Amino acid sequence: MRNLVIAGTGGAGKETKWLAERINAVNPTWNILGYIDIEPGEDVVGDDSFVTEATEDLDVVIAMGSMERRKFLYELYKKNPHVHFPNLIDPSATLSDSVEMGEGNVICAGAILTVDVKIGNQNLINFNCTVAHDSTLGDFNTLNPNANISGACTLGNLIEVGTGSQIVQGKTIGDETHIWAGSCVIKNTKGRCEVVGVPAKTVRKFD
Repeated sequence: MRNLVIAGTGGAGKETKWLAERINAVNPTWNILGYIDIEPGEDVVGDDSFVTEATEDLDVVIAMGSMERRKFLYELYKKNPHVHFPNLIDPSATLSDSVEMGEGNVICAGAILTVDVKIGNQNLINFNCTVAHDSTLGDFNTLNPNANISGACTLGNLIEVGTGSQIVQGKTIGDETHIWAGSCVIKNTKGRCEVVGVPAKTVRKFD
């Protein structure tokens, strides 16, 4: 079994530990050492130095809602050649054989990724999300529970898709777009903005 630590002790961290346990119940894979956090606590094995100074192979899952924090830690931890970033895929998730993905992705229970889907690194695809044919996700994106990405969509990086939101087919979503819960996106976004509503409209642009 491979040694695994989970960076983050919040809700995402606890759910990720449960995901790893669900994988072990089907196919024993992970020796779950505990959590990485700057504050000591139950099941916390150390702070970031536990990862950055590891001298033997160590698998790390970065489990936290902040996309920016995931990006920072990924770039920090990746400097250590002993550190690896597995994709954790819940046994109940459904992925076609044509799905391509990078590393460090977390795909939760009930998610469906259909055909010719491509995703990059460090994406969190939450419970019961769907990503349809020919869609592409970049890096450090979060799809919150029950988000639906229709076919032939392109999502950039550092995008958050709110709970129960939908993106209709063929749309391009620019970097750092935040889509509020329950929205329906029917137009492309240029990025660095917040959109909300049915149909979704831009309510804020970031400087």
